[in-house]
Amino acid sequence: MYTIQYVTAGIYGHWCIIVLPGASPKDGTSHLADNVTSCAKKRRRDSGQPTLSQDGSGNILAFTYSQSVARRRLIKWIIKRELPFNVIEEPEFASMIKESFCPQFVAFSRHTVRSDIVKVFKEEKTKLKEVLLAFDGKICLTSDLWTSNQNLGYCSITTHYVDKYWKLQKKIVSFCNIDSPHTGDAIFTFIIDKLKKLGIFEKIFSISLDNASSNTVAFSFFKTILPGLPLNGRLSHVRCCCHVLNLIVTDGLSDDAFKEPIHRIKENLGFIFGSTHRYQYFRDACTNVGLPPKRQPVDVKHRWNSTYEIISGTKCVDTSESVHNEIFRLYDEYVVISQNNVVDTPTSSANNVATSSTSGYNSAWAFLQTQINNVSGSASNELQRYLSEPILTEFDKEFDVLSWWRANKQRFPILSMMARDVLAVPVSTDASESAFSAGRRVLSDYRSRLVPPLVEASVCLKDWFEAEDRDIAIQKEEESIIGLEMEFLNLD
Repeated sequence: MYTIQYVTAGIYGHWCIIVLPGASPKDGTSHLADNVTSCAKKRRRDSGQPTLSQDGSGNILAFTYSQSVARRRLIKWIIKRELPFNVIEEPEFASMIKESFCPQFVAFSRHTVRSDIVKVFKEEKTKLKEVLLAFDGKICLTSDLWTSNQNLGYCSITTHYVDKYWKLQKKIVSFCNIDSPHTGDAIFTFIIDKLKKLGIFEKIFSISLDNASSNTVAFSFFKTILPGLPLNGRLSHVRCCCHVLNLIVTDGLSDDAFKEPIHRIKENLGFIFGSTHRYQYFRDACTNVGLPPKRQPVDVKHRWNSTYEIISGTKCVDTSESVHNEIFRLYDEYVVISQNNVVDTPTSSANNVATSSTSGYNSAWAFLQTQINNVSGSASNELQRYLSEPILTEFDKEFDVLSWWRANKQRFPILSMMARDVLAVPVSTDASESAFSAGRRVLSDYRSRLVPPLVEASVCLKDWFEAEDRDIAIQKEEESIIGLEMEFLNLD
């Protein structure tokens, strides 16, 4: 009997130094070949061994594969892309990962995906609760109801607040099944229960609901129990501006003077665009008169593009200067039409704005300027100093009202905190509508068997993952700003 010290460099880039027993030189080398195979398998299972890798900037890093990290990253991919859970079981997917990216990857089933989603949802919800509890400002809510293709009712609750970086945050905190009937009392009880579990009961500043009578009843209960509502809740029930405008326009268009012309226009448009042959004739006619041929948009009852671009938003404040000025202009035109008792064209209405009840102010800024001019005093307090500032009436698309308040928070410490709370108030229920759109994709005709807890986990996690990606970008931007400020101080 003798032993052989065998040294080999395997295909996985490591050295194997072992002592193998042997009987005689005539025994061959099959046992050595067996060791190469078995050693390679052991090497493949050694997930703790780091390997060299590169980041996006080309820096060399030591990378250690982790199956748990890989599973979590795949969960994020599935949730953000709203993919079916069984995508992980497709043979092509597993082979692509193992052969092209990571041989150490171990495939798992859709059942593992389901349990991982529930686990990650609980972890992320705990983190969100900690963030909301640590937040020192006020929180605004948006809530609405939706009926799924399973004929189950869901209640969406979304929080809005301006964080420490003066960026608007929107987080869906609940997307749960709510039992029928959806009365005002049931809606109130459901939302209050969720707020108490999150621990943000005393931080609520406003609640944005649509104009359903049950929501009005629900808010009447909120006013009696929520302690932080300003002015005893008189300004905290924010009606959805999109719904209000829709009701106004619908009521106006129901007049007999409008019905017949609008009906004819719709019929003609439907006839033109109902055939590719007729649509081509329409395009040729537009070209002949020097007009760009455009396909007219299909009617959308609750949202128009012009209104959506001005009012609806989840990543920027809704109570912006454009909203105020636009509502002011609409109000002026409405007054002109009411006073004259005629239907004016947009041009004639614009020309008559100066004769409206606002005494000639053609914008909200002109009206505000006259109010500020009436302020008397020596500008000794913060409010007077703020009102004595020149008004910004010209804005470009890059103007950020939150950035302005952040830059001036040292000059107006109290007003800036008030602005942070007020500017977070959503003037529409767009956040809920966005959540319902995600719900329709999660609960599609091909995925209608998902139970409500998994629906909530999928909708909420997608929203939180997207917010996490935005936060990373914000933090990088913040670090860049701090770096520039430090360089500026060093120059001094």
